[in-house]
Amino acid sequence: MVSDEILSKEAYLIYNFTAGFAPFHNRLDHWRGNIRDKSGNPHSVELLIPQNFPDDAPRVLIDGINAQQGGFPFRLRSLDRWNSDSHAFHVLVEVSERIRNTSFEVGTQQMQLPKENETMILQEQIQMLETEISRKQSQLQELRNRSPQTASNHEIQAMLEDSITQLEAELFMIQKEFEKAEIEALEFARKYVDIATRINVLKLQKAK
Repeated sequence: MVSDEILSKEAYLIYNFTAGFAPFHNRLDHWRGNIRDKSGNPHSVELLIPQNFPDDAPRVLIDGINAQQGGFPFRLRSLDRWNSDSHAFHVLVEVSERIRNTSFEVGTQQMQLPKENETMILQEQIQMLETEISRKQSQLQELRNRSPQTASNHEIQAMLEDSITQLEAELFMIQKEFEKAEIEALEFARKYVDIATRINVLKLQKAK
């Protein structure tokens, strides 16, 4: 069974680095969204987090069909190269980009998704984001009201882990920018070294 801590971390990354996805029936191991392809055709996307996550990769359904079983005009590198350091949001970012840059149909008939579904998913995501923001603000206010000396080791470890997760997400996003030629190689190298160094420093502090 995936721990609540891992699912919460994945939810944080999905909320902050993807658009149009929300938990299905408030389950953080089941995400869904609607993405329109290059021709404007809507496609339903579902991501299911398995019990052995992150050792096992998530399962992705596009219009109800398992993306890893073929039948699509693209393969998902994030799934082909999956390892225990990967995150679910990596997959959703790639799925969204690949669908938006491709025109395709699945099966003999294109699935038509009502506009209301897309609106509902966006509303769900906004609601979940507002809840997460409120929770973070409460945590921040609580920490401000306390002196650093009174913070427990568990709280310090949690703060360090949050910082590492945020930096890992930033590292992934600049890699995507470089792949799409949105930043020059020199700028990419400078940012990559800077963020990777900060991650290593935080990991050393966490290991103490």
